[in-house]
Amino acid sequence: MFRTLLTFAVVGTLVGIVLATLAAPSFIRADLCGFTADQQTSRPCLNTVQDSTSRLITAQLTGGAVGTGIGVGLGVFFIVWRKRRAAAKGQLPPDAKPPAGASPPA
Repeated sequence: MFRTLLTFAVVGTLVGIVLATLAAPSFIRADLCGFTADQQTSRPCLNTVQDSTSRLITAQLTGGAVGTGIGVGLGVFFIVWRKRRAAAKGQLPPDAKPPAGASPPA
């Protein structure tokens, strides 16, 4: 159960990081320079690079955190769904304990 939850969390984190990496540069460019090309020279290059790098890293960390949260949520949903489905079929999930008084397998 924990492994499934951890898997969803890791996949969610990676997806969030990839999406933030793809989307952040356009937002950073619009935020720093506006939508016109003549505003690009109004800031020194070094400050622009430092600000851009800082904001990109912040965007990646935020995307990772959001992705982790979504992944954990989906993992919990998947675990509950799988247990309910197994209970409806009358099967015990792999991590369930045998009923009390049952003899151990030989």
